[in-house]
Amino acid sequence: MGSDIPEPNRLRQHVDAEAIIRLECEADKAKMCSTITIADRLSFFVNS
Repeated sequence: MGSDIPEPNRLRQHVDAEAIIRLECEADKAKMCSTITIADRLSFFVNS
C-alpha cells in the first residue's frame, strides 16, 4: 500500500472512524426509539 502514514497513526485514525460510526449508530437508535415511543403514546391515546 505505499502509505507514508506511520502504523500507530493509521490505527488511531481507524479507531476514531469506528468510534464516530458507533456514535452515529447510537444517535440513530435514540432517534428511532424516541419516534417509536411517540407513536406508541399517540396510538395509546387514540385507543383509550
